[in-house]
Amino acid sequence: MNNLAYNYSDKTTDGNQSFLLNESTIAVADLMQAPMESMKIQAASQLVSFFYEATKINVVLKIDYEKITQSILYVVQNALKASQPETSIYVSTGLDFNGDFYIRVDDEGQGITPEKLEQILEPYTKCEQGIKHINENAGLGLSLVNAYLKMHFGTLRMQSVVNRGTSVTLTIPKSCLVSR
Repeated sequence: MNNLAYNYSDKTTDGNQSFLLNESTIAVADLMQAPMESMKIQAASQLVSFFYEATKINVVLKIDYEKITQSILYVVQNALKASQPETSIYVSTGLDFNGDFYIRVDDEGQGITPEKLEQILEPYTKCEQGIKHINENAGLGLSLVNAYLKMHFGTLRMQSVVNRGTSVTLTIPKSCLVSR
């Protein structure tokens, strides 16, 4: 499994189909609908306020819907894990100054130290502990998100302040935009 996480660019490694892109064309509104509805319900059950601000531009992407949806869910679920009751999570989408599409998730959680932030994209590293879990199938979420975005030539950027929260931005390049 360790090998799989590092070999995302080799689409035939181990004959694993999960690292092949199955691209389709989808409007951002449709891409975001199911994950946002699901996360809003989960946040409410944890007494966390959840806000989603959709882009005002009608953006259509050519992406692997399942991989990007899974990436969105991983990032928002991590924000929920870090959030205490009576805090908030903010999700926004839009186009940046380069014309790339972004999904930004901000939480008011515990934050991540700079040392742990450097390690967080390594497989089997968990946010809350910053240590590797060799015998657990845990801590793969962000490394998979990073791999899925790289398959689309996108990026994953994280910023965090301890005791204030974390901001995670998933960027999909304008080359994946069909229309806007």
